[in-house]
Amino acid sequence: MTTQDSQVDLEQIKQAFVEILLRKKAEADDPLESVAGLFAEPEPANGPADDDDPVESVAALFAEPEPADGPAGDAEDEDAGDDDDATDTGDAADDEDAGDTGEDEEPVDGLSEEPEEEVAEVAGSGYSDKWMQFLAMYGNQWDGKLPTWRVYREWIELFADDRGVMREALIFLDAAEAETTEADRIKFFARYGVTIGKQEDGIEVPDVDADGRSVDVVLSRAKFSDGGGDYLWVKVDDTIGKIYLKGHKFLAEDDAALIKSQLGMNPTEIPDTDQANRKIDEIRPHKDGTVVRIKDVWGRLDQENNFVALYPDDAAFADWSTRVISRDGYEQGGTAFSGEWFKPWQEQNLYVCRRAGGVREWARGSSLTANPGAEKLTVQAVLADIATEGYPDLL
Repeated sequence: MTTQDSQVDLEQIKQAFVEILLRKKAEADDPLESVAGLFAEPEPANGPADDDDPVESVAALFAEPEPADGPAGDAEDEDAGDDDDATDTGDAADDEDAGDTGEDEEPVDGLSEEPEEEVAEVAGSGYSDKWMQFLAMYGNQWDGKLPTWRVYREWIELFADDRGVMREALIFLDAAEAETTEADRIKFFARYGVTIGKQEDGIEVPDVDADGRSVDVVLSRAKFSDGGGDYLWVKVDDTIGKIYLKGHKFLAEDDAALIKSQLGMNPTEIPDTDQANRKIDEIRPHKDGTVVRIKDVWGRLDQENNFVALYPDDAAFADWSTRVISRDGYEQGGTAFSGEWFKPWQEQNLYVCRRAGGVREWARGSSLTANPGAEKLTVQAVLADIATEGYPDLL
């Protein structure tokens, strides 16, 4: 075979290969660099380089290790010049990119440091109002038992993420988790105004005063002191006053300035009933308005004095660890208690069993039950497909 025949054969092979590659590229749009060198000739034939090759990546397949003088060399010089231009362009682009990166570095660093500064601010100078409002509504839904903490935490994180307070939730929950005993963790919550279980800071509000008169409204569970001892603010016979924890003596008080300073409300701002004329049993001043308790439910009074239910009272929650929940109520100690199950608020992990005679027993979804299973089941796990959404006539 002559050199000319070999060159013709090589050109035919090259052209056929290029056509195959172009067809493959059109079908799959894959880069062609990966085929470079597959068919390299150990001793490539002499001849001018094909400057019109449409596939740059194929050029390496037929490169001359020692190109002959003449047109091939000129082509290489021209290619080298092109390469230099490409290199310069690439360098310029790289320099431009590097410049852009340099300009962006400061803002990027700022962004990476900003969360740390925010965390430090939250941890050092107090939580945001948004988080404290969230905590006031949902914080007390842990039952104070370490075995239920994980479920409670997962639930809180879910709602915190939805409400846009996830960062502060993680800070708060991590700090709470650092308290390794139930008592210490409950105290941690109490420092932020959240009562877990039925603790109420150890204060029991008397039902009657020393003279046997009923305590109509509890105006504050915060304990104050004067020369007569520790006292709470209450209403007896529609009169605002102090009831002393020792001896339960009631002392009427008409000092509006004192009432305002300790209760955060003027005497005239303290309501007796809501718009539906339902008796208010307890009041908690709140920066966003007065929060009141009617029966076993806390809520807010709107501008027209309508009651908007928010959450149940802490004392309304029962211990479900020895109870087996069923669709028709629950069983405890061999005795069945019939009732209907409801989930009054879609966004809250709370349930209530309405029994005959209007008796209601509340349950946190994270509380453990005595229902049989591989592990102890929570109230939520048992009632997920049982409880009725909403609650007709909650009050």
